[in-house]
Amino acid sequence: MYAVCCRPMYEVCDTTDGAERVMTHAELSIYAPGTITNLSGDREHSLEGWLLVFHSEIMKDTIVEHYLGEYSFFQSPHRYILDITSEEYVIIENCMRSINVELNQPLDIHTKNILVSGIIALLSLCMRFYNRQNSRTKDVDKQRLVMRLDRLLNSHIASNDADKQLPTVQWCANQLHLSANYFGDLVRRDTGMSAQRYIQQRLMNEAKLMLHIANIPISEIAYRLGYKYPHHLSRVFKQVVGCTPNKYRSMIK
Repeated sequence: MYAVCCRPMYEVCDTTDGAERVMTHAELSIYAPGTITNLSGDREHSLEGWLLVFHSEIMKDTIVEHYLGEYSFFQSPHRYILDITSEEYVIIENCMRSINVELNQPLDIHTKNILVSGIIALLSLCMRFYNRQNSRTKDVDKQRLVMRLDRLLNSHIASNDADKQLPTVQWCANQLHLSANYFGDLVRRDTGMSAQRYIQQRLMNEAKLMLHIANIPISEIAYRLGYKYPHHLSRVFKQVVGCTPNKYRSMIK
């Protein structure tokens, strides 16, 4: 089951007539299937707001059936929290209300399409807030994932594991305890390139350094980087660098 929960957050303000709660912002929480949480939490008034829970079956035979998993916030292994303004809460609330109105109508041939349209509108708003929140992340936080990824790749290259595998996007994401799609989003946000492209460039930079050492054969370089066969390394090296490893080595002699 997928879930979207939106709760208003208040501050207590003193007024001439006494203290009153003033809504300052809202918390938008998004849950992928399998996420376990306590919606009541420990905050006062935490049960205020709106909660939409839906099964992927409602999207069956619709244009979004195969794209539901591509919403980046559903790729987080835990609930994804977005901070939105009080004005944006009203927009989410109106969207939730329209879905609720339809749920209370008698079922007919239009019910599913109307509900799906409402869910798509809601998820599109969530995606807008998700993209905005990512773009506002501080530079120091943005570098954190790339630093972890670089350390992971350095460790992988330096290892003497007999069963060493090529560090693919899926492998790196697993090692960093992230889903592949979510990992890819973070790498693209931080570096401006796809995760696969970034990993390939890092490996090819290492290959170029090794090629400066004349007594290391291409097959050994391929093994150290995790390529099963030397021609696999040669193909990627040519794509990234513009020439084969042998050509590169001859150029730097």
